[in-house]
Amino acid sequence: MDKNPAESLKAIRERSRGKADFFSDDDLARIWTTIDPYWVDTLKFIAETGLLKGELISLTWNRVNLTSGQEQITVEATDDFETKTGNSRNIPLTKAAKEIIKRRIGKHSTLIFTSKEGMPIHPDKIYHALKETLNKLGLEGDVHKLRHTYACRLAMKGVDLLSIKTLLGHTDLKTTQIYAHLSSGYLRDAVMKLD
Repeated sequence: MDKNPAESLKAIRERSRGKADFFSDDDLARIWTTIDPYWVDTLKFIAETGLLKGELISLTWNRVNLTSGQEQITVEATDDFETKTGNSRNIPLTKAAKEIIKRRIGKHSTLIFTSKEGMPIHPDKIYHALKETLNKLGLEGDVHKLRHTYACRLAMKGVDLLSIKTLLGHTDLKTTQIYAHLSSGYLRDAVMKLD
C-alpha cells in the first residue's frame, strides 16, 4: 500500500486504570487465620515484598542476602525463569519478610518456597489456596491483590512513586500511578517545601 488508511485517525485517549484495590490489615488478619496454615508464610511473603507469583515460586537461596543491615532478595531472570520485564531488581526485606525467610532455612536446598510435597509450587496451587479462603470470607481478589497491598502500604506511608516503581519492577511510571491517590499527603508535603 502506498498510503496508510489509518493516517488521519486520531489516537484514542487511554483511560486511567483507576485506583488500586488492596487488602486492609483486618482483611489480612482474617485471611491468615482462615487459610491452610501451610500457605500463610508463602502468601504473607508476597504481601511483604510485592513479588509476582512467578517470582516467588522461582526464588532461590542464592538470591537471598541475610547479612545484617543488608537483608534483601534479588529478582532476576534465570535459565528456568524469565522476569516479566527481563530486568533484575533488589528488594530490601521487612522484619516480617526476614522472619519468614529464616523459618524456611533447611526446608529445601534450592527453593525458598515449595509445595507441601517439597516440589516447586504449581501456580494454580497458590492461587486456589488463597481464592478458596477469600470465598469463605466473602472477600474479592486474588494473589496479585497481595502485591497491590504491598504497594498501597508503601504509598500510604509516604514512599514516593519512583521508589515504589523500582521495588515492583515496573518499566513505566504510568503503571505505578494507580497508587498515587493513596499518598495524597505527598502533594501537600511537596508544596509546603516552598514555604
